[in-house]
Amino acid sequence: MRICIFGVGLALTAALPAQRLVSVDWSPGSVITGDLNGTSVAVTGLEDTGIGTKGLSGAKYSAAPLSAPTEAVFYDARSDWTATFDNSVSGLLLYAISWRGTSAGPSVVNYTFDQPFTVLSGFYQGTVSGTTLTVPGGMSGFHGGVIRFSGSVTSVSCTTNSTSGSTQVLTFGCHCGSVATAYGSDCGFPVGVTGEPALGSSYTVRGPTQSLAAAAGTAALFLGATQVAIDLTALGFPGCELLTSSELHLPMPFVPNPGPTITLPFGGTITGPPVDGQFQLTIPVPSTPSLVGLPLYHQALHVAMLPNVQLSQGIAVTYYDP
Repeated sequence: MRICIFGVGLALTAALPAQRLVSVDWSPGSVITGDLNGTSVAVTGLEDTGIGTKGLSGAKYSAAPLSAPTEAVFYDARSDWTATFDNSVSGLLLYAISWRGTSAGPSVVNYTFDQPFTVLSGFYQGTVSGTTLTVPGGMSGFHGGVIRFSGSVTSVSCTTNSTSGSTQVLTFGCHCGSVATAYGSDCGFPVGVTGEPALGSSYTVRGPTQSLAAAAGTAALFLGATQVAIDLTALGFPGCELLTSSELHLPMPFVPNPGPTITLPFGGTITGPPVDGQFQLTIPVPSTPSLVGLPLYHQALHVAMLPNVQLSQGIAVTYYDP
């Protein structure tokens, strides 16, 4: 498989994983609580709750499959509930598992949310009108799938006309795991990442701040499809490792920071000349669906004057669809 980005083909030798998909780590209690990648969630209104595990990799969950076993909350189908998050969550996913048509009570079962949503997969017999998901009752079986709420949310509520005390299951997830992860160690040129490696957006890899006087030489960013760890001691660079397969090399220009504000003796201010800056590169991400889940491994090189070569730590960046 080859992915073409920035006009250069990178050979990928393995299937790409789902993009940084995480789910809630649940804790039992009188109020069910959990942690979604550092965001606390509390769910109130659930009756007869328990914590268990479910496999969420089948066809109903194909839009955002989770590896088994995944923690989930078991509760009475008649429960009206509210989930509250202490930070806003973008693209919140609700995994509905064994939601009842069978033995739910009414012949048509409604689940009405207080947020707009889209059914990404599953709920094959369901229909959506506004913010209400409807599934057939009677002996129609169990229903399930992945629901994504629009925008960023801090709470989601669901009410139902089910009268059943029988069990159904839910959990939450999001594509909100870290999308820029450091690995390895730098040898004199640490870098950071700002921005969003999302489709249609951009992110910036930025070296350390240096004075204009010290900002000699040149810098480049290496990108590769494979993470490696090649000791460069034998080449005369002790303590340094090459950390990416480096199929693509891009120059990192030096970008001065704005100069200091100078107050004039007769009033007013001007901006003085810059005194420092960083080697940096902003990388645009195309709006190409095939890039979702693509990991690229970055490492920056700074050469002030040979043999003074510095390398950054590795940065693994995974593209995602916002």
